Amino acid sequence: MKRKILSALLLSVFFLFLFYRNAVISGALEGLVLWYLYVLPTLLPFMILTQMMMQTDTVYLVSRITESFMRLFPGVSGYGSFAVIAGFLCGYPMGAKVTADLTVSERISQMRVHFCSLFVII
Repeated sequence: MKRKILSALLLSVFFLFLFYRNAVISGALEGLVLWYLYVLPTLLPFMILTQMMMQTDTVYLVSRITESFMRLFPGVSGYGSFAVIAGFLCGYPMGAKVTADLTVSERISQMRVHFCSLFVII
């Protein structure tokens, strides 16, 4: 029953988009312009700097500096503190990506990921 209601709702939204396509197109265009003019120039330097730090292992230095401050958050390790800081500066997607990269490189454990991602999402 829930699936049929959801399908009907999505189908009605689709038809609304078809009937009011000019409003949908202008809204999408305004959103893309807003992203291009404000979001991209603001976050791109942080994203580039974060990736450069991940590749050159400067994360170790930053994590040592911020580790003592991040002890206020229970369960966040040294490298996890870098993920939290990146999440605060760059937003949710970048913090999640940094957390995933640190997990793949085995700098933080799976258990630590849950704590880091909790603070990155907030």
